Amino acid sequence: MLSGNKTMSEYTKLTNNTKNYLITSPTGLLASHILYQILEDNVDNLQNIRIVNLVHGLTDEKINYTLRKEHLYKKTQKKSFKEIKEILINVNFELTSSDLGLDPVFVEKMKGVKIEHLFHSAAITDFRDKESIKPKLDKINVEGTANVLTLTKIFVVKNFHYVSSAYVCGITSGKIIPDQYTDSNFIDFHNYYEFSKLKAEKLVEDYCVKEKINYMIFRPSTISGRLMYEPIGYINKFDVFYALFRFFYKMRYLYALKENPEIKDKAWSPLNEKKIVPFNIRIQAAENQGLNIVPVDYAAKIIIDVSNNNNFIKKEKIVNIVNNDVIFHRTYINTMMEVLKFKDFEFVNKNIPHKEQTQTEQSYYRMVGDIFHGYLNQGNLVFSVDNLKDDFEDTLKLCPVMSGDNFRTLINYALDNNFTVK
Repeated sequence: MLSGNKTMSEYTKLTNNTKNYLITSPTGLLASHILYQILEDNVDNLQNIRIVNLVHGLTDEKINYTLRKEHLYKKTQKKSFKEIKEILINVNFELTSSDLGLDPVFVEKMKGVKIEHLFHSAAITDFRDKESIKPKLDKINVEGTANVLTLTKIFVVKNFHYVSSAYVCGITSGKIIPDQYTDSNFIDFHNYYEFSKLKAEKLVEDYCVKEKINYMIFRPSTISGRLMYEPIGYINKFDVFYALFRFFYKMRYLYALKENPEIKDKAWSPLNEKKIVPFNIRIQAAENQGLNIVPVDYAAKIIIDVSNNNNFIKKEKIVNIVNNDVIFHRTYINTMMEVLKFKDFEFVNKNIPHKEQTQTEQSYYRMVGDIFHGYLNQGNLVFSVDNLKDDFEDTLKLCPVMSGDNFRTLINYALDNNFTVK
């Protein structure tokens, strides 16, 4: 069984005779690709590794979906599901519980077992700047991280890797050098999410220094679907700029529904629409400023490469996981509109007073525009990867450029794969 309580014997797969990994929430977007990269890098010697997966609400369905052959990388696809399952120890956990809700049998059996690399990326992403969501962000992103750190009291953890966010730098512009943005007293945040991630970073740093555990903080920018490995565009969570696209998608659907009520409750895609229709909306987005979007497969690749370099981990503690350049806001929004077959929309530089907004504009700014306003209208952020260049030059060169064509590929994948109006 993949889910439910396990017997003592099922945990015996994990010993100090293998190289052991632990991943929190490996069914998530980045964490699942960290899992895929580990499998791909060790595909010829799977018998020598073990991976502990801590999964919230563990079910066979969750694990089986993550391990579907088409989701795995090319070499790993040649392995049978049984071979892969044999090296995985899947355990139910509750991030917000002080003891992580772990099976006592598991805890007892794991005491003293060595974990070479622990990857913690379980978190929630919520850019709304509302008082009501702050407790949840603290509970999951901050207290949850503190709870995961207690795993070092069970296992002997050699390297603790925390996945944070490049946007902990807050409201700023110019070159972003990681270790210059570590003190929240000197940062003006867009929202509480950014603050919660920086607070979690501080917990990791203080704890690991005190306990003499190697640690690394990874700060990815906006994560997109794949652009390195098949299936190109693959993503299991439509978030951030996909949420922006979803709003425009819904508007196009409503227009199509008005013209043809028969499409209601049927599969619909703007790719099948022939008519280009007017969309009278003014979108505030800075000119010649952009968004740094990093493909998830590349992000996982460089995270694993960095984690495997012991000398680097000893000298560096924070790295940006980013694309080499941005894609302008007006470029990717324009691409969204082209795909949706919208015309007559307008970009503006200044804020539009609420009383002067159309009904559509009011809906836009209420639902998504205000949430992403700070990111769409701040100066360019140039995330430095200078501390990676000497050791990881070859990996850095692998990062796919976020061109208009590549962005179109990402949203076309979304349209073809369960991206709906719901």
